[in-house]
Amino acid sequence: MEDWKRPINDYDVILDTHGHKVSININVPKLAAENLHFQTWGSARVLAGQLHTIPLDKDTFRDGKVGVNILELGAGTGLAGLAAAALWQTETILTDLAPFVPGLARNIEVNQQALSERGAKVLSGALDWNAPAELPLFSDDPAKPDRILSSDTDKASVIIAADTLYSEEHPRMLASAIFAWLKRSPEARVIVCYPLRVAYLDIIRDLWQVLEEGGLEALIEGKEEIKDEVWDDERLHEWCVFRWKEGS
Repeated sequence: MEDWKRPINDYDVILDTHGHKVSININVPKLAAENLHFQTWGSARVLAGQLHTIPLDKDTFRDGKVGVNILELGAGTGLAGLAAAALWQTETILTDLAPFVPGLARNIEVNQQALSERGAKVLSGALDWNAPAELPLFSDDPAKPDRILSSDTDKASVIIAADTLYSEEHPRMLASAIFAWLKRSPEARVIVCYPLRVAYLDIIRDLWQVLEEGGLEALIEGKEEIKDEVWDDERLHEWCVFRWKEGS
């Protein structure tokens, strides 16, 4: 049984250069899958604080546009995706392994008022990176999807992935999901963030190589360090925004 009574953590998301903020509440029930635990990793915290610095064309999320506005891959607790929804005031879909979907749904629920006040809508679903063609979306019953999106017809304008590299297979798997779901448009963006753990530097380089070979190029990049005194993992994180190369 999931422990839904664990403390809720509050994270301030910066909305603009004037310092306006919105608070995102994150509940961390005891969920696990494939040796991973449901928790908020440092990259999600860093990305939630950096999204307001990333320029996006205002037409990227214009009303009536076909497909998904923002898709988060490997969402964890959903902090980065929730921050993106609130910041850009649009619909976002948080995805992860199926056992984590109830946790995502819970965090959508506890932030519903803040999201509504920002004109944002957030959904949750399970996405298998090894078979990314279909994305089941859930609301009340995690065993019965409300509907199933297709990567052929429901591509995303923006894809977010924070701290999703844990093995040599992950660059290929993550890239497979990105290429399946990212729109082929000049405005489409991929936003990734990861800790610069020494043991994973080769995996990070592999991700860049796979994305570039697939037709993407780095547009903006930066580094940010977590200054939290109690943080016991790698503090330095790198984030990068990719787009399709011209003519790719």
